[in-house]
Amino acid sequence: MKETSRGELGRWGESVAAGHLVAAGHCIIERNWRHRRSEIDLIATIGATTVFVEVKVRSSADWEDVSDVVHSSQRRRLVQAAHAFLRLRRGVPGHPRFDVIHITMLEGGWRLDHVVDAFLPIHV
Repeated sequence: MKETSRGELGRWGESVAAGHLVAAGHCIIERNWRHRRSEIDLIATIGATTVFVEVKVRSSADWEDVSDVVHSSQRRRLVQAAHAFLRLRRGVPGHPRFDVIHITMLEGGWRLDHVVDAFLPIHV
């Protein structure tokens, strides 16, 4: 991939992640949904589940745990935004799931890791 800005790289990663989710049977219902200071990169449904997805694009594969990629304060903001989304959009399935899609840039390509149920939705 040629040199790009951080924003362009993030949008590219979100498009790749959305394509991955659709190929896996999900339906994308929102992209870059904002609530106060938080943004949820992708919101999808599959069956009776609403999936809130954080997409990360990095140049390094140096991560072992989701907490290395999505820190506790960011998880808290994502959960708060997800609760707000579910309150506002009563027609979507109410079983929330929080996934992380991590795309690692490699020499000559990229690798996508999809962590399903990356963290539990705590009540905030």
